[in-house]
Amino acid sequence: MNNRIKALRIESGLTQKELAEKIGSTSKNIWAYENGNVKPPYDVLISYAKYFDVTTDYLLGLEDDFGHKDEVIRRPPYDVTDKSLQNIIKLFGVMSELQKAHVLGYIVAYLEREGVNVGKVLGY
Repeated sequence: MNNRIKALRIESGLTQKELAEKIGSTSKNIWAYENGNVKPPYDVLISYAKYFDVTTDYLLGLEDDFGHKDEVIRRPPYDVTDKSLQNIIKLFGVMSELQKAHVLGYIVAYLEREGVNVGKVLGY
């Protein structure tokens, strides 16, 4: 479970402090949950699930991110077999540099409005 909650936070570009503020916890607690030192109480688990739009079963490792409850397998962050990603790559390939810059600007602005630390996600 601790790996999943940490991965969700990192994929969202949030620091432990930022996540703590968003779910009404403390960065010390987030650290303890992520390191497996403390199991989050049910109310915190529910806050995680609501914030990241996943099920508590996913957080607990009882289902994968497709909702399957059998063998739990985590998809890689960039699944090259994903049809949406393939379509994005195809469309991006026919754009001019200026068009690419506009699209990337829109994506960055959108994600930042949604609270994603884009710089952190991109490694800046």
